[in-house]
Formats: sequence, C-alpha cells, structure tokens
Amino acid sequence: MNFDKALRLSLYSTLLAGALLISVAQRSAVHVVTMGAACLLHHAAVTRLGSFALSRKAAALLAAIAVAYTIYDVFNAEYILFSAANFLIMLQVIKLFQKKVYRDYKELFLMSLVLVGVSAVMTADVAFAPAFVLYVGSAVWSLLLFTIKVDCEAGCAQPMLGGRTAAAGTTLFGCCIGGAVVMFMLFPRIGPSFSQLLTPTRALAGFSERVHLRESGIVEPNPQVVFRASISGPLADTLAEDQLLWRGLALDNFNGTTWSNSTPRRGQYSSMRLPFAGQEDDPSQMISQKIELMPSGAGVFFAIGRIAGMSLISQQRVPVRYDSVHGTWTTPLPGPGKIIYQARSKPDLDRGELAGDRTPVPPNMYAYTRLPKIPERVIRLAIETAPDSACPTILSKVDAIQRHLEQNYTYVPELPGEVEDPVDHFLFEKKRGHCEIFASAMAVLLRCRGVGARIVNGYFGGQWNEFLNVYIVRQTNAHSWVEVYFPGKGQWVQFNPSPLDDSVSGYHQGLLAYLKRMRDYVNIKWTDNIIYYGQQHQTNLARRITALLVKSVSWLGSSRGAGFGLVGIVKWALRIAVCVPALWLGWHAAAALARIRRRKTRTKASLGRTRFYRELLALLEKRGHRRQPSQTPIEFAKAVVDHEGPDWDDVNAITMMFCDVRYGNGAVRTVEDEIAERLNRLRAMAKRRHGA
Repeated sequence: MNFDKALRLSLYSTLLAGALLISVAQRSAVHVVTMGAACLLHHAAVTRLGSFALSRKAAALLAAIAVAYTIYDVFNAEYILFSAANFLIMLQVIKLFQKKVYRDYKELFLMSLVLVGVSAVMTADVAFAPAFVLYVGSAVWSLLLFTIKVDCEAGCAQPMLGGRTAAAGTTLFGCCIGGAVVMFMLFPRIGPSFSQLLTPTRALAGFSERVHLRESGIVEPNPQVVFRASISGPLADTLAEDQLLWRGLALDNFNGTTWSNSTPRRGQYSSMRLPFAGQEDDPSQMISQKIELMPSGAGVFFAIGRIAGMSLISQQRVPVRYDSVHGTWTTPLPGPGKIIYQARSKPDLDRGELAGDRTPVPPNMYAYTRLPKIPERVIRLAIETAPDSACPTILSKVDAIQRHLEQNYTYVPELPGEVEDPVDHFLFEKKRGHCEIFASAMAVLLRCRGVGARIVNGYFGGQWNEFLNVYIVRQTNAHSWVEVYFPGKGQWVQFNPSPLDDSVSGYHQGLLAYLKRMRDYVNIKWTDNIIYYGQQHQTNLARRITALLVKSVSWLGSSRGAGFGLVGIVKWALRIAVCVPALWLGWHAAAALARIRRRKTRTKASLGRTRFYRELLALLEKRGHRRQPSQTPIEFAKAVVDHEGPDWDDVNAITMMFCDVRYGNGAVRTVEDEIAERLNRLRAMAKRRHGA
C-alpha cells in the first residue's frame, strides 16, 4: 500500500469513528451510515479518476444548505449540541470532497475531536468506550502519517511506510490510552455532566413537579435511568406488580388546567444522616427499600407508598426537608453524584379496613375537595357514576369512579392539547389520554362527590434485572395516580385509575429482553465505575496504592530474613528485578531523548539549507507545475523544462544544487549567490510570461 492511500484510509477511519461516537450518543445510525457512504463514494471517485474535488461554487452551495438545515434543526432537535454535531458532520462531508491543503486536514481532525467531546458530554452508554478506543487509534495513525507527509514534503523527500512507522503508531496509541487512563484515575472530577444541564425540546416521558394538562404532542419514551431499587423484608414477596408505585410528590392545588403543590418547598432543611423515623413501628410490617438515586435534578426521594423513615447510605451529606402535610422528602441540592438511601414505608390499609368508612371530610381537609369552576355535565357525571344511594361509603365511590374510567376510556401516550377544559374534553369528547389526565379526571370526580383527593407524581413498575437483583426505573416509567383521604382512618390511600400499560411491566420474557437486561447490567457497571468515578474513588485508590507500596518497600527493605536462606534469596532477587529494569528504562529513555534532539537539530538545519528549493517549488506551482509524490526532484525538473522550454534550464541547475546540498556534502554558502541569481531570472521570466 502506498503512503497516500494509507493516509486517505486513516482519514476515513478517523471520520467514521467520530461519526460513530455521535451515533452512540444519539442512539441513531444515521451519522455513521452517512459518513460511511461519503467515504466509500470519495474513495471510488479518487480510485477511478485519480483526483476528484468539488468546485468552489458547489461547495459553497452545499455549505449554505447545511447552514439552513442547522437553523431549522436547532428549533426541532432534542438537544442543541446534537444540532451542532449534525452541522459538523455535514461540513466534514463537504470538506472531504473538496481539494485539500494542509489546513483542510487539520480542520477535519479538529471537527472530529469536537464530535468526540459532544459525545462524551451527551452519553453515558458503555458503547462509548469501544468507539472512543477506535477513534484514538484512527486519529493517532492519521496524525502520524499526516505529520510524516508534511515533514517529508518540506524536506523534499518521499514519504514511505515501514516497520518504524508501524512501531511508532502502536507506541503512540498505547501512550494515549495509558495516559487517558492515568488522567482519568488521578485528575479531580469537575462536576456533573453537561447533559444534565440541558433540557430536551420535545415531549419526553419523565417526572415533573407540576402537571400541565394543556400541553400537546405525543409523549415519547425516555430511557434515562432515574433510580435502582431493591426491596427486602417480610412484605417484599407480597407486593404485586400493580403495587409498585414509587411515590414522589403529592399535588393538591388544581386551577382547571394545572396541578401544583399548595405548600412549595420552604422551611428548614436538616442533615439526612439521622436514625430512622418511626422506629416504634414493627419492622416486619414495613416495606424496606434500598434506592440508588441518579442525579436527575428533581431533588425528590422516591419510595413505595408514604415514607415512614429514611437513612443515608452514601458518604455525602445531603440536606433534606420532610413535608409532613404531603408526606414528601426533598433536597435542594441533588448534587452531581448518585444518592444511596434506605427507606421504610407502610403498606396501604387493607380494603376490609376501609370498606365501612363514610366519615365526612373534616374542615381542616376542605382544601382537598376544593374545585375551580367546572362544567355542570362533569358534576352530573360524578353523581350518576357514584350516587349516594348505590355508593354510601368513600371506598364504594372510589371503586365506582375508577371502574367507570377503566371501562370507558383508553390509555394512550398522548397529551390533551390546547383545549379550554382538559378534564371535560377528556371525559366527554376525546375519551383517551395518558396517566395525568386519568388521575386528574378521577380526582375531580371524587372532589365533586365531596371526597378528599389529590394526585401524586412518581414512577410505576420498573424493569426487573436478575443480574443485579434490582428494579431499574426509567423516566419512561413516570406515572401519575390518585391518593384518597379516609377521614375515619386518618390516612391517605393510593389508587391507580390508568389502565395497566405493558411497556412498564416489571419483567419481559424472550431472548431479546434477556439480552437487554444483560446490556443494562453492563451499562450500570460502566456508570458506577466510570461515569460516577469521583473524588471518593480516587481517595480509596490512592490509599490502596500507598498501602501496597509501603508494604512492598518495607518487606523488600527489611533485614529480617535477608541472609542466604530462601526468603533472603527471594528478597535480593526482587530487589535486582526492580532496580535493573528501572536503570535499563532510564538509560534508554535518555538515549531516545538525545536521538530526538539530534534529529530535530538535523531536521532544522536541513530545512534551512534547502529553503531555496522550496522557493523554487512555490514559484513553479504558481506556473501550474506541482511535483507529484512519485516524482524525484530531477524527474520533476526535467518535466518542467520540457514543458516550458530551454530558457528554464535554471530549474535543472537549482535542482542539482539542491540534491548536492540535501543528499551530498555540498554547502549552500558556496553557491548561495548563484542560486539567488538563477531564482531571480526565473521570477523575471515568470512575470514576463504572465504579462504576455
């Protein structure tokens, strides 16, 4: 393989690796397929035609189209960084088909490096690791070959591939990967990923602190992991799949279109490093959960049902506020790392205990029956669905309204849209919607019947992973349901009016589902050990290394047993085994540095002596004569004189002087005046020809 082809293929590989990283971040193969097709087309054109380049007008037109598409994409893409990455991919394709000078190669490398940065910021997927290693290998080879080409052409030498080039590339690749690992393990972390600071521009499933019923669009799945949870205790096996309601925030204030919390987060925050609240309760009657909360930015602690007590497991201190009115636990500083905590919660009361409760709502709970102005037909529907004659108790009213919603309405991941009264429109016109409108309709109908009700935002279900023995709860599992107040018991009880959706089931069968759970396991290990590798991990690593070194040095340096016994022989052998390689590496490193310094000195001297030949090449290139990589200096000079005529024989003379200085023992000082005179004559002839 010739040098130019190797350089071109390494450039293709670098561009493809950068596009692959963006494809990993966006979970789409469009970028890598587009770049692959562009590289194949360019390679075919260069192979068949010898050289191929877009005209300046065509390149400018394509660049204008790319800019126009990017402006459109900024307002429609999920993240603005992805729009920038799409623009860079398009620019790379355009530049690939243009006539390239050294600056264009540098710009292509720089754009691919920016794509790596975007991918690193926007993804935490384990697929980033092999794609990054592929990019490092490709980029190292591309930059190495590009540097060789630049240096050889500057010295008017022919670039060639060889064993030394392969060894240098392999060594550089190893040094880059090794250096990246060392920097990752030793350098301090600077904070959370920028991806957590960005907000998607389209409707994605996810937890929110308010419910806006006038939003429109289709709720698309969001695979971002929110937390991982394991359930233990005597009650763990008694929980059915439809009871996995991970409670977050309770919303009690409804203005007709929006649910919000009537008491926003205020008050005193205290350290979470406290013993469990509710220790007087019987632990055997509690649901115990260990939850690893990812840094989602919501600052809400989730658990099954109402949390009776919590305790922090992870090392950091987190300020926590407990809202006893709504039974929620929040923090103003979720932080860049995950929070691991233990939670205990009480299961809901048995239906038998609730069946006879017909106690009216006390005055201090009237806020949970308050409604804005609503259409009369909504009130009539509530009365017809749960009349006092057929439904005298609170539970019977709840069952009647929940049964009515489940039997007559359809669950779809679709937002209500811009309508005047979203609940009325859902109940009488659209009759389909997602969990928020189901929960809102049930709460409104219950309040119409004088029953205290509020909606709760949290998560439903989760993906059970047998490799980790945890439930993996994602933003896709975000859910809303209803809590009903039973005055006779003085407790809130949760009800889920939305028809069950198979997409949030706790477990899926089949080979594909099994492979997905295995991939989740690998991703979680990657996240725990790489993405969230922080100061605590570095401290632990430093302590382990220090302890190992101290132990090794103290053992090797101790005089006990260092005689001629077996232990002494082993110690002296290890001392020699450590010292000799260290001396050998030091000697060779010093020799290598000396060789590099001498080579740089010779290269600078050679470039200085042959500057006149580079001036000649620049002059001839303006005349349309460009030396091909396959031509020797003498062959190139002969071709120029044959084309221009015998008046240009100075080209032959200057070329022979260059060969004598560059490859022989000639000194440029002895012929400096002659070279200057011949170059001036050539410049004068070039100007006359140009003027003619």
